[in-house]
Amino acid sequence: MAVVEPIRKPIKAHQYVFDSIAYILSPENRNGDEKCFQATCLNCESNGADSLAKQFYVTRKMFDKDNKILAHHYVQSFSPNEKITPELAHRIGVELAQKIAPGFQVIVSTHIDKDHIHNHIIINSVSMETGMKWRGNGDTLKVLRKESDKICKTYGLSVIENQSGLQGIDQSTQKLAEQGKSWKID
Repeated sequence: MAVVEPIRKPIKAHQYVFDSIAYILSPENRNGDEKCFQATCLNCESNGADSLAKQFYVTRKMFDKDNKILAHHYVQSFSPNEKITPELAHRIGVELAQKIAPGFQVIVSTHIDKDHIHNHIIINSVSMETGMKWRGNGDTLKVLRKESDKICKTYGLSVIENQSGLQGIDQSTQKLAEQGKSWKID
């Protein structure tokens, strides 16, 4: 099963666009362990974080929309209990990006440095085809999750069938609540 969540708030600073791209493309984590298994760029050329951040900038500037929200960062995490390979996780992440963000510049990076394989997906805030802005709201997140579930099902992976009823809380609190150990839920 895969869970799709936004990373913090939308990216609003040019330096943070670069920092986010550099982070997801970095081959190693702080401990020197392999982190980035594979990265794929859609509608942009992969020449490193600086080049990608500039490509995102040029698209926003071309449509005079280089202000406010500059990019969006999502994570698609797979359960450690799901027997998924890094190759399959990456394929699913790329398919998700192609499905939900046609015409946008997108970077998909599969990380293997945690107990669960996960994809980082950074989407430029402006479509290079139409100049329309990406709307990163609750409805968009529902669509992302629905598409992720559809793709996972086609590969025989499990999906979250019924919600826990614990929406509106962070993941760690939800996990503790499911174990009966959360003082916040109590």
